[in-house]
Amino acid sequence: LPKGEQRAAEIMAAIGSNNTSLISAMTWAERGPNNIGGRTRGFIFDQNDATGNTALAGGVGGGLWRTTNFKTGSPITWTKIASVSQNLAITCIAQDPQTPNTMYAGTGEGFNNIDAIRGLGVYKSTDAGLTWTLLASTTTGGANVNDFSYVQKILVYNNANHDVYVACRSAAFCNNGGLMRSSNGGTSWTTVLGTYSGCGNCTCATDFKVFDIERSASGDLWVSSVTETTGLGKIWKSPAGATVGNAGTWVDKTPTGTWQRIELACSPSNNNRVYALLQGATSAVGGIRRTDDGAATPATSWVSIDNATVWCDGGTPNTTDFSRGQAWYDLTMAIKPNDDNTVFVGGVDVMQTTNAGT
Repeated sequence: LPKGEQRAAEIMAAIGSNNTSLISAMTWAERGPNNIGGRTRGFIFDQNDATGNTALAGGVGGGLWRTTNFKTGSPITWTKIASVSQNLAITCIAQDPQTPNTMYAGTGEGFNNIDAIRGLGVYKSTDAGLTWTLLASTTTGGANVNDFSYVQKILVYNNANHDVYVACRSAAFCNNGGLMRSSNGGTSWTTVLGTYSGCGNCTCATDFKVFDIERSASGDLWVSSVTETTGLGKIWKSPAGATVGNAGTWVDKTPTGTWQRIELACSPSNNNRVYALLQGATSAVGGIRRTDDGAATPATSWVSIDNATVWCDGGTPNTTDFSRGQAWYDLTMAIKPNDDNTVFVGGVDVMQTTNAGT
């Protein structure tokens, strides 16, 4: 056997048949949407339903789907939302925490993958996802039409204006897209992150490609962006308060290093604990970082918690890159809701820490 396969065989022999509980303890049940739902990127449980049975799923090539028997159905029944018909590329779904009947869905997968479908703006529902309307301000003919070509993430902030933030990338111009905000339910939008000094070309357009936006436990906003011309990624923070999210309030909190795409996760209980999963200078995962002081001093506040586990992945032995060289595309991070020491990072494989990355 080749060296990698021989080592794998030795490991499997050592495990033997006595550790079947490792697999049997993990019970998975297929929940759909089946087949025509497409590859799912957007998913929420409807907060109006305390039983957890009502859920919505968005496929990047399959439209928007809804079920009311997610936990109890056998089989589960999914209904395709007919009013979401002008664009099938549903990439993210968000629900207003104060008015849960209001939901938003973004279109267009903006990671530069070859099979990506361009978006057509943002859909809005005011009846808990039963019917949807494409916001005119985000689509053809709207004032911000070129800003919403691809929507990566939507966040609805729990303030008096129910501010809606949309992480965008434009297909048309390097000085469109960025982090867009609406304070009137999507009627109009302003760019709050992304600058262009009017030099006449793309060299002075920065941070118009936004990947992630997260809210901290006390209301700080954290955003990751990439400058199209350089490919360099940054982390931004806007402090909670009356001016949160405003243009000019964003402070660069990027850890030392050369990064591209960045995914973030904020602790639900500790306002100052934030994790960052970073694509490095190549297409692989370049690092994982944690700050426990809100990145007060970016050069020293981020602790390196890089994955040191090696295994055989896809025929490649002794690798630590769980994205299999696809960190520009396969990258996600989540914190366990009641334990911010337990974090999951995903690429092609999923890794877990239960001790904050130690």
